Amino acid sequence: MGIEERLMAILDKLGELRDIKGAAIANTEGFVIASRFFTPDFHEEKFAGMVSEAVAYSKRLLAEAGAGQMVSGILEGDKGKIALVVIGDFIIVILGGTELNLGLTRALLQESARDLAQAS
Repeated sequence: MGIEERLMAILDKLGELRDIKGAAIANTEGFVIASRFFTPDFHEEKFAGMVSEAVAYSKRLLAEAGAGQMVSGILEGDKGKIALVVIGDFIIVILGGTELNLGLTRALLQESARDLAQAS
């Protein structure tokens, strides 16, 4: 299986989550490598860019606080959730609705991170 197929397999697995609006694999510079969003007219490049900026700021905050390397993050709003995991120079991010199960999401993100590490 080639790299593209492996990346799409990761996104397919994440796409099985209930109340998911989409998922992407991007690099830390904000460029989308692979994505699958189920919301029409969603601007995935803009989203990935903002996610990479949030990760960069979070890394600095964690370093300043002496909390070590960034591993993952969750943002919850009144209309949805964003969950992500950082693997070296890559980010796997999920955009979900308010009913997104964060425990299952974190478990799948960690599994996906292992899959991505093996694929790259």
